[in-house]
Amino acid sequence: MRFDGPAATVRAFLVRRAPSSEGLAEVRRVETVPAPLRRRSPGQGNGMWAEAGPRTPLGGDGTGPGRVPLSIRGLPVRLGGKGEPKLKQYLLAVYQPDGPVPAPEVLAKIARDVEAVRERMKAAGAWVFSGGLHAPSTATVLRPRGQEVLVTDGPFTEAKEHIGGFTIIRAPDLDAALAWGRQAALATTLPIEVRPFHGEV
Repeated sequence: MRFDGPAATVRAFLVRRAPSSEGLAEVRRVETVPAPLRRRSPGQGNGMWAEAGPRTPLGGDGTGPGRVPLSIRGLPVRLGGKGEPKLKQYLLAVYQPDGPVPAPEVLAKIARDVEAVRERMKAAGAWVFSGGLHAPSTATVLRPRGQEVLVTDGPFTEAKEHIGGFTIIRAPDLDAALAWGRQAALATTLPIEVRPFHGEV
């Protein structure tokens, strides 16, 4: 966190004294100029900045050409840093082995752990979407054949493992995405593949 200030100082300068019906009248010029800043030393209070430069005294008997700057300090302005980092989207794919379904008590614990990770992602603003998939046997593949499309039942490739679900997250970089992937792997007890999407959001 950094404080700068003031951005400008309002100054009224005594230019001359002119005769009037009630005696001498002061003619002043008011202008707003940037205020030079210097950093306070540690013993000068809590303020971060103070106005720099000597004040100009009155000239002669107070009616001469000397100028008296009257400064009004502004409030400190809080400046943001470099702003929020740009976020990329990442796919966290869960690879699930073919075979029998785990016991209900095992699945119940996994479901609780997965939900806890999802809630942490949402709280951090990282979660975009997630969902689970049915078994590969429910898949349908469409293959182009010239101007025709061939439709076949079953997965695209036969394998011992398949994508059982996925989560899409937002993260500033791959390291942050991998950190979420580690939590997902521990919660699901399964391998997690982390892949970035093209472009930035």
